[in-house]
Amino acid sequence: MQKLKEFPQLGRLVPELSIPSVKEITFQNYRIIYRTVNDYVEIITTFHGSPLLKL
Repeated sequence: MQKLKEFPQLGRLVPELSIPSVKEITFQNYRIIYRTVNDYVEIITTFHGSPLLKL
């Protein structure tokens, strides 16, 4: 999680969304979906495992 704080652009685009401002990283067994807003990181949701995001 420290890497996310220091390098918020480190994540990849969420394949189910393809919205440039929304990214994801994996941490242990979790997908963390987030966006950057000005100078902070806003975590949108987390999922256990790697299921596809249901829209």
